[in-house]
Amino acid sequence: MENIGFHGIIPEELLLSMTNMSLEHNQDQGTPLRVLFVGRAAIIEDCSPLLLYLSDMGIELRFFEWDLPEDQRIKTLDDELASYPPEVLITFEQDVTVALSVTQRAELLCAPIVAFVSTIVLEDWNNGHADRFLTIDDETALLLADSGIAEERILSIGTLFPKIFEDVELMSRKNAKINAEIPDKRTVLIVTSEMTPAILKELLFQLSVLDVCIVFETKGDDETHKILSQFMSYLNMEYYVDSALLWRAADVVITRSSNWVTSYCVALGTKMIVLDSAANPRLSEGLVNRQLGLTIEEPRMVSAAIKHLDRFPEVMCDQRSLRGTQIAAEVIIAVAWDRKNIVEENIYVAS
Repeated sequence: MENIGFHGIIPEELLLSMTNMSLEHNQDQGTPLRVLFVGRAAIIEDCSPLLLYLSDMGIELRFFEWDLPEDQRIKTLDDELASYPPEVLITFEQDVTVALSVTQRAELLCAPIVAFVSTIVLEDWNNGHADRFLTIDDETALLLADSGIAEERILSIGTLFPKIFEDVELMSRKNAKINAEIPDKRTVLIVTSEMTPAILKELLFQLSVLDVCIVFETKGDDETHKILSQFMSYLNMEYYVDSALLWRAADVVITRSSNWVTSYCVALGTKMIVLDSAANPRLSEGLVNRQLGLTIEEPRMVSAAIKHLDRFPEVMCDQRSLRGTQIAAEVIIAVAWDRKNIVEENIYVAS
């Protein structure tokens, strides 16, 4: 597939003007543009940069929680759409996108759907009839096209990168280590979310025999800090926590399966090791094909995995990620601006 990007969707030179026209129109009308995000509470981490960006632009955002029981969810969603008809919907999950597309085809939803595919593992996304698909890299865009989704609906924008990374993404790893005041050695960042204390301790024990600097992303969790303080003191090792600089300084990231971590690693050009006890072959294949990382089933395999990563070439930063969030916001506004034509187009295609 050629020219993945704005080709066939909205010409790039029109995006900014359409965005400005849409915002000016809403200001004239006295009502902000209405955007409804539909998804599970756990997915908020993936989309928070985009939601914050849209909010800063004065767009009225609402969140519909998909975690409700099915019978309650359907009624509550119907009530939400009736009382708060959105100009556009945002989804981040395949099954949510499919369910909303069924509602749209039944003409119960008169707003376009923008689906952000924040994973490198595709599972039947082609069953979801979203109006536009935004992907974190070109490989994912190609996979969507190969699965049968029309190319003109796909836009590869990079990752939704938080603003806190803007000052560090283009910094070299060496300079990031200097600025973070950590040792100039291989740096391993551990994302502690979804890790039990037992898994975390076993992982740290395995890493303690290697000549590495260990840093952590804990999201400020106090209980995790207590565990780290006790165990790292026992191992007589220094450690560092929670900083954008540490993400840039990291040579390797270790995590459980998590889309937002994968997005960060794609953007920063950082290799990763995913602790995946389920041994998901699609995840493993996606990481290896991109030469981005590996999956392991148990912490005891981490030393061998780190050594194996040395065989992979250096991963480059994804420069688009500096603007990925901005581009996504502009596409959402432009789709909302042209929503009538887009919905009519899909009704015609579906029929």
